[in-house]
Parts: sequence; structure tokens; C-alpha cells
Amino acid sequence: MKHETLMAIIDRANGQPVVQVPAFTYFAIAPHVEEAEVEVHYTTKTVNGPIYHSGTHTIFLIRNNDGICVAAIQDAGEWDLHWVVDPAYRGQGLLTAALRNELLPYLLRSRPWQQVTVSYGVAAEYYQASQKVARRAGFTAISTTDDEVVYRITAEDLVANPVS
Repeated sequence: MKHETLMAIIDRANGQPVVQVPAFTYFAIAPHVEEAEVEVHYTTKTVNGPIYHSGTHTIFLIRNNDGICVAAIQDAGEWDLHWVVDPAYRGQGLLTAALRNELLPYLLRSRPWQQVTVSYGVAAEYYQASQKVARRAGFTAISTTDDEVVYRITAEDLVANPVS
């Protein structure tokens, strides 16, 4: 899912009318995390022409203590996550704390591991910041190339390596 689409989901979750994201329902799974099923429609430009995407996706909404949606995380399949943080809330540790303390324990109850792929080609300007979030949330790099790092974490990793 595109960065812009996740930002539109954040806007919709904060009550703003967003044409490309219809209204959706969500429910709390932890104090700062909600799970939503969102139907989205977007187009990706490719060398061979545009590709139209449509479907329902699981999105986790991260809210701050004031109830404002500050980030959205797509459950991207193959136990991979794709996240975006609203620019006004970047650098505050909100995504890292929600991942570490709420979302990862929730996901790892039903999965043997969770992974996140940080790719320079997908979001170059957020490449370093996303790696920092992954490491601080407790993920360990399992594969590295010049422009991509795959991180993974297990429930045992959460217990064995508490964040102070």
C-alpha cells in the first residue's frame, strides 16, 4: 500500500473526509492500538502502465494519549508490516512504544514471528528512520542488501530483550 494511502487512512481516522478512503470501522486491541478493516482503491504506476488495486486490508491505527491517530500500520501479508507516521508526530517514539508494548505482543500470540521489510526503494526519505524504529522496537536484522533490510522478532525476543 502506498505511503499516501496510509496517510489518507490516518486523516480519515481523525475524522477528516477523505475521498479515496471510505468510512471504516475499527476496534481497540490495546490502549493505543486499534484494528481496522479498510477498503482501499489506488493505482500504482509501472513501466507497463498503471495497475489498479482494490480490496480490504487490515490496518492498525496508533493513537496518542489524546486519542489522535498518529500512525497507521498495514498488515501487508507474509507477516510483514508497512508503517507510516503523521509528520507532526514523528520522532516522538509513539510508533516504537505502540509496536513494542501493544501491537507486537498482540500479533505474536497468533504468529511464530513478525517481520518488517525496510526498503530504500519504497520510501527513501524514511529509510533510516524506519530502521531505527524497527531496532528500537526489538526487531533483529535477518537479511541485508544495499537498499533493503528485513527485520524479524519473535515472542521470545520480546521477553528476552526488554526495552528499558
